[in-house]
Amino acid sequence: MEGDVILAGGNVNLTGEVKDDVRIAGGQIVIGNDIAGDLAAAGGSVQVVKGIMIGKDAILAGGRVVIDGDVNGDLQIGAGEIVVNGKVAGNLTVIGTERLMIGKDAVIEGDLIYSSPVKADIVGGAAIKGATKFNQLEMGRKNIRGEVAGLLGFIGLMKFLSAIVLVSVLAIFFKRQMTDLSKTAMGNFGHELVGGLIVFLVVPVVSVILFVTFLGAAVGGVLLLAYVLLVVLAMFVNAVILGSWIAKILLKKQEIEVSWLNAALGVFLLSIVSFIPIFGWLFAFVFFLVAVGVLGEEFWKKIRN
Repeated sequence: MEGDVILAGGNVNLTGEVKDDVRIAGGQIVIGNDIAGDLAAAGGSVQVVKGIMIGKDAILAGGRVVIDGDVNGDLQIGAGEIVVNGKVAGNLTVIGTERLMIGKDAVIEGDLIYSSPVKADIVGGAAIKGATKFNQLEMGRKNIRGEVAGLLGFIGLMKFLSAIVLVSVLAIFFKRQMTDLSKTAMGNFGHELVGGLIVFLVVPVVSVILFVTFLGAAVGGVLLLAYVLLVVLAMFVNAVILGSWIAKILLKKQEIEVSWLNAALGVFLLSIVSFIPIFGWLFAFVFFLVAVGVLGEEFWKKIRN
């Protein structure tokens, strides 16, 4: 497969060779062929099959992570249980785990840096050519804040990766629609912002009023459901709009172009600004309202036609 690959699903088995980077989110993930670029995967379980080569760096998160293949770069993992039985050309960094086992066939060319309540089980025959640094985690009350912070960080990572996958799906499979929406949004920014604010505030009130009346209950219910779907969709479309607009400026393009990379850029930028109190939240909310406005306008056009 040429180019980057983005996958999501319950069970994801990658069986074809990939010439670039791979991003995966799923329940059970199996990497069964070579990847020339980077690998980022998050799931209930993640396995890199023996004999498989990850050409560059790998970042993995899950309940259980098994590395029987090789990583030709740095490897970073956060998981409940980790088994490494392949070759890592760079450093192996374990952000946090309950159990780490370095198998007899493992070769770590760089450093082994890991955080865990207990020391790693390093089987005889394993080779660690760099330094080994063990950060012991206490499991008592003293470390409860750290554990909660780690859990929240993991949840945040899952949300980030899921958002990347979802906006990429929108950009790839609905490219024409996303391009039209992005052009409309940035071409009539103020209009869509005001329209989005009106839709965001007025529609739920009207829906509830209709819902409590006998004759308008069905209409109110449908309108409220449509409103919820629109708001959820706007939470991802805003990233597509923002990323495409920023890419147009940075690349000095004449027209807005939608791609999965631009959409992912939007998710990244919104994630960054969310850490800035007041201004960052306001910035993200403005683009959310613009997305609500342009989606609401498109929805209204469909009804009229």
